[in-house]
Amino acid sequence: MVEKVTELGVEEIIPIVTERTNNKNFSEKKALLHIKEASEVTERLTLPKLQKKNTLLNILEQTRKNSDTLFFCNEVRGDDFLQNNLINISRKKVSFLIGPEGGFSEDEENFIKSFSHVKSVKLFDRILRAETAAVLAISIFNSYIEKKK
Repeated sequence: MVEKVTELGVEEIIPIVTERTNNKNFSEKKALLHIKEASEVTERLTLPKLQKKNTLLNILEQTRKNSDTLFFCNEVRGDDFLQNNLINISRKKVSFLIGPEGGFSEDEENFIKSFSHVKSVKLFDRILRAETAAVLAISIFNSYIEKKK
């Protein structure tokens, strides 16, 4: 996932630990190697900033403090699609919250949705792997930005 989102131009990557996180031993060193390699392949001049592993609470508070719009890429079929929500973006920064394999727990989902800067969206009509969801979310966003130019 780190490699693919780097190729697609993200500015910052923040690994988080949730109740259902499978790999709690995230290797920052290995992730940096993927970032450098993906940047070289795509001739990217700047590397995305890789933050230290963090908690869900800290990320939610940080994005609220930074005035980010945080798109919670959820698996709920009743949510509206991401592309329908990009039109209403009034904040400068946009962040995406992609869940672990198996999704977020019900308690985590309720907690995430309790923050006013969070917009729960779906990416597709099927449940996606985290890697696929990240690529699709960034691709939809990049496509929207290109159309605005």
